[in-house]
Formats: sequence, structure tokens, C-alpha cells
Amino acid sequence: MERDPRVTPAIRDEENPYRYAEVHGRVVATGRGQKAREQIDALSQKYEGHPYPPEQIKTERVSVWIGPGHQTIAG
Repeated sequence: MERDPRVTPAIRDEENPYRYAEVHGRVVATGRGQKAREQIDALSQKYEGHPYPPEQIKTERVSVWIGPGHQTIAG
């Protein structure tokens, strides 16, 4: 992403492989270090009810913000 900021994240339905969503875009910002740690803690708190366990973090956390260009939703 540092060399080529074009990305296409995709989300698929585990029960229906023909149902998916994808967004074509470009990385417009990244966050590392404490900012990325705070973000994963906030998401974990929201969905799991507790901060993200520190022992689960094996590599550097990086948050990526994508400027969408085109989206596809199927199914």
C-alpha cells in the first residue's frame, strides 16, 4: 500500500459465495502505534465488551483509511 495505494477490500457471505461487497479505492491515511492501538481497543470494547487482549497483538497494528472510488454489491 505504501508503493501502490490502490486497494480493493472485499467482504463475502460465508453462507452464500455469490453474496459479497467490495470497494475499490485508494489509501488516503494510515495510523500506527498508540493511535492504532486505541482504535482496536475501541472496536473490541464495542463488539466484545472489553479491550483487545495485548497478548493477541503479535505484529505492529496499522489502521488504514480508504477513499472509496467504486463499490460493488452482489446478492
